[in-house]
Amino acid sequence: MADTVVVTPNSIRDKSSRFRMLTWVNALLKTDFKDVRQTSSGACHCQIMDCVIPGSVDMTKVKFDAQGEDDCKHNFSLLQEAFSKNGITRTIPVEELLKGDFKSSMEILKWFKSFHAQNMKSDEYDPVEARHSQDIAAFVASPSSRKSGESGTEENGTEATKAPYPYTKKWKDMFDWADPSALGDQHTFCRTCDRSLSTFHKGLFELRRHMETKKHKRRAEIAKRAARQSQRSEPLPCSDMAVQFIFKQCYTGSAKREQVSRRFARCKLGLKYPKDIASACQQTPYCVYIYEGVTLGEDDAVSVILVGFFDMEASRHRIRFLDAVQSVGGTGDQTVVETLKKFRVTHK
Repeated sequence: MADTVVVTPNSIRDKSSRFRMLTWVNALLKTDFKDVRQTSSGACHCQIMDCVIPGSVDMTKVKFDAQGEDDCKHNFSLLQEAFSKNGITRTIPVEELLKGDFKSSMEILKWFKSFHAQNMKSDEYDPVEARHSQDIAAFVASPSSRKSGESGTEENGTEATKAPYPYTKKWKDMFDWADPSALGDQHTFCRTCDRSLSTFHKGLFELRRHMETKKHKRRAEIAKRAARQSQRSEPLPCSDMAVQFIFKQCYTGSAKREQVSRRFARCKLGLKYPKDIASACQQTPYCVYIYEGVTLGEDDAVSVILVGFFDMEASRHRIRFLDAVQSVGGTGDQTVVETLKKFRVTHK
């Protein structure tokens, strides 16, 4: 773009406050940053450059969710390439930005604000469309990178190193979507988003940040709905007599039994039945209650098996329906034991 005039702002003359700078960048890029340092991944700078000189940055290569040092430096390399092509000699303080230095973050934003004001030719730029509806993640410098002198040397002259956070199975207990990555223990695979995250330098901090992104939340909700649909379609492990018992005792509608009985029973028992019962009984003592001779029809009688336990999550005692078995001369202990085994309820 031959007629582009690059103006380097005078940071002393520009007295814009941090709040004014945030208002400007959020309005320009349709973002929601709360701190100027959150713009320091390079993604914002790349998009402002593309806004001023369309096509100067290949937006498909920008990593809008960048948090790790490698991803951020990748973005800044795209920016530097765009600068070189357009004869811009401005130096980007990459290391200071990645350390979360407030002064550097303010100065570079002020420069881009002046650059935009002096060279913008059109107001038709759509920032959301330009980045294909992706959100620009708020950059958070790791606590260790904020400390001065982090890149110093040890007493023996060797370079100081950051405390690493290789993948551990404990993360899986905290985040059910966090799996080992094929890229090695420096990464964690997000099963929900189907991508590997660089977690070696920030560990849990990076996992919590990723979990709060709009993209992860949106995909997690989609996965949750799909799981619920799958659970509804799974056959009920309880007997046909149990379904008939629930229908007879609880259904008050006018539809025929064969049309709604199993679907109705699933709704009454809950989508987590019987796994939630089995899980509770493995963690706390429980009681088994048997009601014999419960009639279903003129000639049918069943024994209803219930389980009582203390629900630690709800902090109260609960009695849950487990199954119904045919009642023939009383329900023996062996029948009860087999029923508990069937539902994987621990028997002691």
